[in-house]
Amino acid sequence: MKLMRELFIPLRQINFMDSSLIITGVGEKSGLTALLAKGILRPKSKLRGEIMPFSVSEVLYLNKETREMHPIREAKLLQVYSAVFSNYEKVKELSRVARALLRNMQKGQNTNVFPLLQGYIEAMEASDNICKVTAAFFVKFLSVSGYNPQLYHCVKCGRETDLEYFSPQSGGVVCSDCEPYFKDAIKINTGILMELRKLVSMEYSAIDSLFISDITHDIVNSMLHYHTNMK
Repeated sequence: MKLMRELFIPLRQINFMDSSLIITGVGEKSGLTALLAKGILRPKSKLRGEIMPFSVSEVLYLNKETREMHPIREAKLLQVYSAVFSNYEKVKELSRVARALLRNMQKGQNTNVFPLLQGYIEAMEASDNICKVTAAFFVKFLSVSGYNPQLYHCVKCGRETDLEYFSPQSGGVVCSDCEPYFKDAIKINTGILMELRKLVSMEYSAIDSLFISDITHDIVNSMLHYHTNMK
């Protein structure tokens, strides 16, 4: 058992007892973590107002490795994204992202997700291209979760030319010769292939300038469904 201090983004909170909350979120060092905020709902609690969903707080908690949740000792709210919380569509997309993370991350793993999630929320704060920014997040999340899409070689034969299809289930491009082997193959062109490559590699700040076709959105959603069971 040890004290741990880290940045933390809450994804879900559940009432516990009369005045406490179990808060599950993504830690900068710990990945997916469940914290116990004892007495946070009491008017005079020192934790009250210091931890908010989809915001960044610095938390100090007692890390009990054998426990499912760890009691918070201190918390300080560092960043609130007001432009996100004032927009219903943005909140809805953030909730969708939270469900995907809670369903597919394992506690204590995926420690590289925190900067990805923080960058996504910051991009949502600054941009009105909600679907585009969310598509970029999901492609990047799949990449760091071990489902990095193969966008340069055919997933079956390794061919680098005539990449005219994409298989969401196999997570990559398919050449014209191998297409018959993939029932889920989606016809793509060079423009769609470049869009997918840029979604993986581009910083969030540059996403606004990227055109994303309906087919590219469909491919991202299909990959998400196959690999995370989310739509």
